[in-house]
Amino acid sequence: MVDSCRECDPCRKGEEQYCLKGNTDTYAAFDRYGQYTQGGYSTHIVVTEDFVVRIPDGMELDVAAPLL
Repeated sequence: MVDSCRECDPCRKGEEQYCLKGNTDTYAAFDRYGQYTQGGYSTHIVVTEDFVVRIPDGMELDVAAPLL
């Protein structure tokens, strides 16, 4: 998920996955600007920092992947 309306009750509670207007998924979705999301197949991605999870330095990606 890379975005939500951030205005409805679920969004204000930090439960953006239940956004009443519909969240923007990472893969094969259209964002609020009409752009198509390509997720992990992208070479670059721009998201709001609220939708980013930092993987600690030294943690291998194969260990971190199940956490997401």
